[in-house]
Amino acid sequence: MIAGRAVLIAAALAGLFALAGRGFAQEFPTGPITFVVAFPPGGSTDVVMRAIAPKLQERLGKPVVIENRVGAGGNIAAAAIANAPPDGHTLLASASSLAANPTLIKNMPFDTLKDLQAITLLFRTPLALVVHSGMPAKSVPGSHCSSRSPARSRLPTAAQAQPSFSPPSCSSA
Repeated sequence: MIAGRAVLIAAALAGLFALAGRGFAQEFPTGPITFVVAFPPGGSTDVVMRAIAPKLQERLGKPVVIENRVGAGGNIAAAAIANAPPDGHTLLASASSLAANPTLIKNMPFDTLKDLQAITLLFRTPLALVVHSGMPAKSVPGSHCSSRSPARSRLPTAAQAQPSFSPPSCSSA
């Protein structure tokens, strides 16, 4: 399934580059395309980009390089893009941390809104919350209530910011 999606994404990116090339005075790309990945090798973003790279390279006739720049919640990779020449040859493969970091990190070395421009959504990946198989819980409220921690009634969640959120109550101690 990933291989099929990778081919579709590679075709979409090649089409995007072909259209962008019409606005340049010279043929695009003129050199290698580098995807800077904000996560370590073997992670979902890296795996998808490495699946896309061969088809994109074949389509464009230029090398496609995957470069992992890990750290600072993706800011090291994002800063590399913000400081790269604006020629379309260096692109960032990141995740939602890119949107969250400006609110979490003071004195970022770049301005996310001014220095970077999103051009497409490459893929979506599920995120699962998993517990040890020995836990009797089958849901988030169940895992919360079966916790033996004295802090179980203070379990923080991002949903608490929502006006309609009510923390789960536990009937037994």
